[in-house]
Amino acid sequence: MIKKQIILLAFTLSGFFSFGQIPSGYYNAAAGQSCDNLKNALNVIITAGQVTLIYGQLDNIQMPIVDTIRTDDGTDYMIWDIYSNNNTGPEPYIFNSSQINPGGFCGSSTPTMDGTCWNKEHTFPKAWFSSAYPAYADLFIVRPTDYRLNAKRVNAPYATVSSPTYQFPVNGVYPAYPIPPNPVLDKLGTSNAPGVTIPVAWEPSDAIKGDLARGYFYILTRYQTDLSTWITANTGTGIEKVVDASNTLYPSFNLPYLKMLYNWHLADPVDAKEINRNNLIYTQQGNRNPYIDHPEYVYEVWQCTAVIPVTIIDFIAQKNAESVFLKWYATHETNFKQFDIERSIDGTNFNKLGDIAGTNLAKYSFIDKNLPNCPIVYYRLKMIDIDAKFSYS
Repeated sequence: MIKKQIILLAFTLSGFFSFGQIPSGYYNAAAGQSCDNLKNALNVIITAGQVTLIYGQLDNIQMPIVDTIRTDDGTDYMIWDIYSNNNTGPEPYIFNSSQINPGGFCGSSTPTMDGTCWNKEHTFPKAWFSSAYPAYADLFIVRPTDYRLNAKRVNAPYATVSSPTYQFPVNGVYPAYPIPPNPVLDKLGTSNAPGVTIPVAWEPSDAIKGDLARGYFYILTRYQTDLSTWITANTGTGIEKVVDASNTLYPSFNLPYLKMLYNWHLADPVDAKEINRNNLIYTQQGNRNPYIDHPEYVYEVWQCTAVIPVTIIDFIAQKNAESVFLKWYATHETNFKQFDIERSIDGTNFNKLGDIAGTNLAKYSFIDKNLPNCPIVYYRLKMIDIDAKFSYS
């Protein structure tokens, strides 16, 4: 008898769950919740215990703690500038904690070139919430950036852009590594994200998009009860591109913007730097970003909006004699038709074994009773919407 090896072509989030130093029981109140109930539960959790920090002290007290990282070669430390950090090669600049005067904005002088000093950037612009505390000094909103890149972005909303009017580095030249070409890290231009109409938008590098998206998921969860006053006071500044004025508690986001951020979240998953920063913020601010601790919360919160596709959380195979028991867990289904179960003996060419109608169950199963005579068997799921669109696990 040929011993069979079962291989699942499925995405699992189980690897995320062991990351970080989450206090025991921190998310107990969120257990079993979903959609708006989960968002409300997370709001209560991350609001409790939050310490209101002092904005003028962030750059010389808290930010050197939470935003110091190792240089790429591992020989030194640097301040993590989210706009100029290059994950794929030499750094344009290496900032240190002394390159700023307490209070920020490089003291009284205005730098004439990039890389002179860093200051505090509100990733969710302070004009959008009228500099109100505690958001004004919330470390999940405030990040270090090069002074001039900060000034280039101003209050432009984030989005993917086309035909940029500005990009960094200019002509592919880094001041500290002037051998072009170097990758473009930031762009300013017209949004080309589907459904997101923004004349002047800022596109950060791919390596920070997920971090910024999870920051926005945090903001619109932590400050959900403040959003109605924020948008009323600041319509026309850019906040109206992000926040749904008619449904600020849930979903809070305008749905095309949510979909864009969700794609950023998937393309740039949580990494060690982000986990470490989350842990350090907890020591300074007393709360955490749940979407870093539990990336699956992103789709569990917003799955009821119909813009988040059905996602397979886990896909498990158990061999029993000459059959295989398949089990998978799915997120909330909206406008969804069925799962097709497919099998392959080479990992490339798949054939349909059967199908199961989508009925919004949390858990599905299927038994493959007729295994082929080969050493390796591959499985995947084809997820089909009612409009015939489909995707694979």
